[in-house]
Amino acid sequence: MSSFERAHLWIGGFRPRLAFRLIINNVLDLTEDQIQRINIVIEDIKEEEDELTDEFDKVQERMVSSSVLELARQMGRPTTIHNMETTTDTLKVSIEAMLECADFLRKKSRGMIMDNWIY
Repeated sequence: MSSFERAHLWIGGFRPRLAFRLIINNVLDLTEDQIQRINIVIEDIKEEEDELTDEFDKVQERMVSSSVLELARQMGRPTTIHNMETTTDTLKVSIEAMLECADFLRKKSRGMIMDNWIY
């Protein structure tokens, strides 16, 4: 993981494919077929992780966009306070949605393990 990912713990938690890597590295009696199936799942999960990461990057870009910076510079003016609240509410909703999606992907990954899909 990059230092940025470690700082954010990948959208509020761990990367789902990390669980599969732990299995591959720590379960000594996996068959070749099980390892291949795990690798297929890892690739699918990676695609979903990458999509979420791209969306999270877009949210962060909006946070530092010129309009947000301009609102911060004008802080204290009555219309600016309303605009700032609207902007921060929108960003908050976006971040909460990202957290929910990341949590769903973690649960989905855990389900694949717990349902004995791989074993």
